[in-house]
Amino acid sequence: MPKPLLIVAREQNAPDSLTGALGIGDYQLTREADPEQAWRSITAADADFAAVIIDLTLPDTGGLALLRRIKHLPRLAELPVIMQMPPVDSQELASLLRAGLKTGAYFFISSPCEPSTVLETLNAAMEDAQVKHALARRQRESGGYMRLLREASFVVRTLDEAEQLASFVALAAPQPERALLGLTELLINSIEHGNLGISYEEKRMLKEVDRWRDEVDRRAALPENLDKRVRVRLHRDSNRLLIRVSDDGPGFDWRHYLDFDPRRAFDPNGRGIAMARLASFDGLEYEGDGRVAIATILETGPAGAHAHGQ
Repeated sequence: MPKPLLIVAREQNAPDSLTGALGIGDYQLTREADPEQAWRSITAADADFAAVIIDLTLPDTGGLALLRRIKHLPRLAELPVIMQMPPVDSQELASLLRAGLKTGAYFFISSPCEPSTVLETLNAAMEDAQVKHALARRQRESGGYMRLLREASFVVRTLDEAEQLASFVALAAPQPERALLGLTELLINSIEHGNLGISYEEKRMLKEVDRWRDEVDRRAALPENLDKRVRVRLHRDSNRLLIRVSDDGPGFDWRHYLDFDPRRAFDPNGRGIAMARLASFDGLEYEGDGRVAIATILETGPAGAHAHGQ
């Protein structure tokens, strides 16, 4: 059965490349040019959209306002939202990306865009929503006991272990769904780039041919990598949660990745650290050569505000 998909964009900003790509996939399209009408469609009693694509150039910052309304309504918080970025200069693009991230968007496409990129981004957004749904269920089942955790240490080696640990540790944060993105990025970066030496360019090419995970698993099984680990230490004090992630790699020049580089804005990789810093944590810093990352989540700061009713 086709998945219902809502596109919110001015007619001239919903190019054939976008609708054509979605026509290739298994989607039933609804298009709205007015954010208010789009909101009524999304919140209708019988609405069951699988995802929403929002044009960031809607008048009067209507795209960001619609995104904010979606993310602030609990029953829609896990709805996959993809922001369509306009063809602007690099400085404005970086500003729009930051604004989208701070409002709750994690997935972006350019305008115009390749059909394959649209479908890949949609699939990634819907997979992410499934992970967050499972995380919310685990949070309810845990009864909030992970918030009582004060000290803990963990060691992981593989992608599967990293993803499972990220979901577990996220439950200790005031807003687990926000922490999950950043924790996953830090752990996976430590494995793939730190311990296994996969470069930015190698990952980009592997992602394009859907071979990235196979290559990570292959390298992890090599004799020279069997003893390499990623270590995670969690510490909570009166007003913050500190998460320290370290690996056995040679380190990297982390300064190039803390903020968005517009040249990498729509690459399949290279944005994770910047996204984690802006969207998941109240602070993110690296020690020395980059083998140690320290993330800070404040109990009453932006990353913890929702849990405290702010």
